[in-house]
Amino acid sequence: HFRSKANASIIIRCKLQMPSGNFATDKMERLIIRFKTSDRGPSLRTIELLSGSARLFNINTNLVGDYTTRQSEKPASIANVWVWNDPVKVSAQNVLRLHVNFPGGFEGIKDAGEFILSSVEVHFVAKAKDFTEKELKSRVIISSGAANKPVTTPPKPPGTVTGSKGVIYLVSKTNQLLWYNHTGREDGSFNWETSESKIVGTGWNFKEIFSGGDNVLYTISADGELTWYRHDGRNDGTFRWTGPKPVASDWNYKNVFYGGDGVIYTITTDGQLFWNRHEGRNDGSPDWSGPEPVGNGWNFKNVFCGDNGVIYAITPEGELSWYRHDGHNDGSFKWTGPTKIGTGWNFKEVFYGGDGVIYAIKADGQLLWYRHEGRNDGSNQWSGPRIIGTGWDSKQIFSH
Repeated sequence: HFRSKANASIIIRCKLQMPSGNFATDKMERLIIRFKTSDRGPSLRTIELLSGSARLFNINTNLVGDYTTRQSEKPASIANVWVWNDPVKVSAQNVLRLHVNFPGGFEGIKDAGEFILSSVEVHFVAKAKDFTEKELKSRVIISSGAANKPVTTPPKPPGTVTGSKGVIYLVSKTNQLLWYNHTGREDGSFNWETSESKIVGTGWNFKEIFSGGDNVLYTISADGELTWYRHDGRNDGTFRWTGPKPVASDWNYKNVFYGGDGVIYTITTDGQLFWNRHEGRNDGSPDWSGPEPVGNGWNFKNVFCGDNGVIYAITPEGELSWYRHDGHNDGSFKWTGPTKIGTGWNFKEVFYGGDGVIYAIKADGQLLWYRHEGRNDGSNQWSGPRIIGTGWDSKQIFSH
């Protein structure tokens, strides 16, 4: 807690605390300052990172209010989070300085308020760790019910392209949006991009959240408003966004899922299936084609899309069926299937991961990987299941 006289300025400074070299590099990729100011009180005006007399980072701000839990990267005028796409090399000799100004006037004021500094978080680039076979068998991917606890994952394999495919979003019990990248998606191996989840959003308390492809996410509020977001930090799990932009209202459906190429399917409470295309998907404009009725009797426990018009449906009894909507491109009523391709699909969560990959979460929190090898023609050919995680507990989860 810091208090001072009117018109005063104070400087808070500290040296960086470096992480263990066993777990992280010396490159800083994110800085978060959490603080709170009293009403009509002081303001955070400058943040500097110094290396001797040289400034590695310097920004002028005018931040007031409660930032103890808030994380804002944009707009810059109210940001308390700064991210480096090209991480900055630092050392324990680097100094962080915060400049705080207290209000005043010609006649002065009796109480200039207080500045409460909660924490300064410096995020470093994680270093891959070599795990023994025993460690791989015993570790936990996510601590059940604790979205902010570190996760332990194996190192990413050589040559992995960061964030290309295998991104999974999870909404925690505290409404944080968490980012993971399953780098073992191609073969179902127990490989993950980072040694912990990355927080890419807060306050994600929506009735429905689903992927729209190409970095786009959609949310549906309790009153049925459909909103468009683009996660510009999707490839590396950084806190960078465009949006939100409302694109439709009255989306009060039993089930909503994305079908690729801007197509969104909706299922009404009486089992009617509708085709919609969001023509404004690239920029978040409210331009649409449809809705077009393309089916009825869609009374399933879970429905999700595969690739190229393929739709998977799970009955309450756990039967998995394959459909292909041959009218996917124009919303016409043309189909191939259904074909029964599995039984026993009584999972807590099931979602598609692209290229035939299907993820499933058991009641005990195990995360399973499957690949439907017969996805193109609906044949009952599979790879898996393979266990790729334990302790997976969430409000909502989906792949992107």
